[in-house]
Amino acid sequence: MPKKSMRIQMLAKRRALSDQQVYLNSIAVQERLIGLSVFRKAASIIVYAAVDNEIATELIATTARQLGKKVFFPKPCGTNLYFGEASLLSPLQPGLFGIPEPAVASLASISDIDLIIVPGVAFDMQGYRLGFGKGFYDRALATRSNQGKVVGLCHHFQLVPHVPHESHDVKMDMVVTERQLVTAGTDLGSD
Repeated sequence: MPKKSMRIQMLAKRRALSDQQVYLNSIAVQERLIGLSVFRKAASIIVYAAVDNEIATELIATTARQLGKKVFFPKPCGTNLYFGEASLLSPLQPGLFGIPEPAVASLASISDIDLIIVPGVAFDMQGYRLGFGKGFYDRALATRSNQGKVVGLCHHFQLVPHVPHESHDVKMDMVVTERQLVTAGTDLGSD
C-alpha cells in the first residue's frame, strides 16, 4: 500500500478511537516502556506531546523526572527538529501545527540523548516508521552520532506487516504497543 493511502487509513482508524481506549492503551504502552531496561538506564530522554489520539507520554515524562532524568520535547524550526528541556518550571506551550513544545531557549543535541521516543502513524515489525510525511524525525535522527535508542509508541493496530520505506528512513530500535514489544525486527512476545 502506498504511504499516502496507509497514512489516510491509519489516521482515520486512530481518530475513531474512543477517549477511554486511547487512555487505556496509553497507560499500558507507557507502563511497558517504563519497565524496560532501556528506560531505566537512560539519563536523558526525548518524548513527544501526544495529539490526535496518539499514545500519551505524560506518565513517561513524570516518571523520568521523578527518577532524576532530563526530559526533552521536540521543537520544530523551519525544516529541522530541535529538542528543548521541559520541566515544571518551564512547561510546554502551543507551537507549530498546534503541538505543545518547550518554551526554552537552550536546546539539546539529539546525540546527547540516551532514549528517543517518537510517535508515528504506522510501524512495522522491522522497525520502519510512517510519520506525517514532513521528515522532521528522519532528518533529526539521521544526525545522531551516539548510541541512543529510538523507540516508537503506537496502538497495536498501527503495527503492520510492512511500512513502505526509503533509504533515508531511520529504523526504530523498538516499537511498543499495548500488546507487544518489537525490537530489532524480532517480536519479543504478545500478551
